[in-house]
Amino acid sequence: MTGSADGPHPPHETVSQGGAPFRDGERRTADQQVPASPGRDFTVKLLLDGPYAILVLEGRLERSGVALLQEKFTRALVARHPPWLIIEVAGLESADSFGLAVLLGAERHARTSGGRMIVCGAGDILRTRLARRGLEGAFEMRATVGEAITDLYLGR
Repeated sequence: MTGSADGPHPPHETVSQGGAPFRDGERRTADQQVPASPGRDFTVKLLLDGPYAILVLEGRLERSGVALLQEKFTRALVARHPPWLIIEVAGLESADSFGLAVLLGAERHARTSGGRMIVCGAGDILRTRLARRGLEGAFEMRATVGEAITDLYLGR
C-alpha cells in the first residue's frame, strides 16, 4: 500500500517531525493521521477545548499504533498546564498490552504534572482487558466526555 497526503500509509511507517521523506519518497507532516494497520485502522484525534485536551481513539490500538498515540499524547500533555486529559475510547475495538502501557504512562504523567486523565466510554472489552491485568482501578472512568468535563470543572 502506498501513502498519499489524503490516503492510508503502510503500518511500518510513522510520522516524522518536519516532513522528512519516508521509504516511499513522500513527505508527511506530524499532523497527518496514520492508520495502524491495513483493515484495522487506528486513529487518534486531538481536540483542544478550553483547558481540556480531548483525545478520541478509534479502531484497534495495537503495537503498530503506539507511535501515533504517543505523539498525540505528547502534544496534549504540553498543550495544557496542568494537563487535563479526556480520553474517549467508545470507538476503540481493542487494545493490546503496548497500547495499555501508553495509556498508563500518559495517566501517570498527567497526575505527576498536577493534572488528571479521565477515560470515557470504555466498553466491556477494554474493562475486561484491564481487569485481567489487575488494572481495573488504574484510570478514572466516566460514561461520557460531558461527564468528564463537568467533573474536571468542578474538581470532583
